[in-house]
Amino acid sequence: AFLICLKLGYDQFFNRPLCGKNKVIVVTGCDNKGSFGQLSVEKLVEKGFNVYATYFTIAGKESLLHLNKEIQTKASLDGHHYGIILPVRLDITSEKSVTECFSYLIADLRKRNWTLWALVNNAGVHDGL
Repeated sequence: AFLICLKLGYDQFFNRPLCGKNKVIVVTGCDNKGSFGQLSVEKLVEKGFNVYATYFTIAGKESLLHLNKEIQTKASLDGHHYGIILPVRLDITSEKSVTECFSYLIADLRKRNWTLWALVNNAGVHDGL
């Protein structure tokens, strides 16, 4: 039942008309292709949002950069305005990493004169169960 509710909520949010132009969203936990984090990033960018997507591994960063390239190529071909993906390193188990990520985001938002519109807190710790 929980998965059905999650799917319905996801469809409701991402399938409704929404313009993200000049809006910024932070999505945590975006390392893996096909994951909720990366699928969320993809849909939000296609709606016009600029997205800071956090990753933990170098492979996660490369995956996000590849996704951004694919989306920007699609945008140039179909003439739509899409947002961009801005990968940011974050280790949620490290207070230092969280502080550095937060400081970077605040400074970059100010530099770009952007406003944070939402946070999708998707990152988690897997204990091997």
